[in-house]
Amino acid sequence: MQKKLSLLGWSLYFSLKRHDDSYAQIDDDGEPNVINISLCDRYDPSMPFDVVKIAQHEMWHVFLRGIVRLGKSRFVGEHQFYDLEENLVTVLEGLDV
Repeated sequence: MQKKLSLLGWSLYFSLKRHDDSYAQIDDDGEPNVINISLCDRYDPSMPFDVVKIAQHEMWHVFLRGIVRLGKSRFVGEHQFYDLEENLVTVLEGLDV
């Protein structure tokens, strides 16, 4: 999935960790394009839990991270949104859906 989402320039690290209120958590350690994704290590039979699906879901968040960061910025040029949108569309076009 990392290749499909054009995240090959990213270092994605997965681990299992105790989360009381979520299935996963995404952290960056300040390094560009380095992401730590911790997945919940507990199984709750009352909720659907598929670790692969959860990991894929979190990778979508990483994929959209650029647009979220731009959206939070005070000083963003229109061309920056357009460039990012083009990148997202190009990746989405390459997906087999």
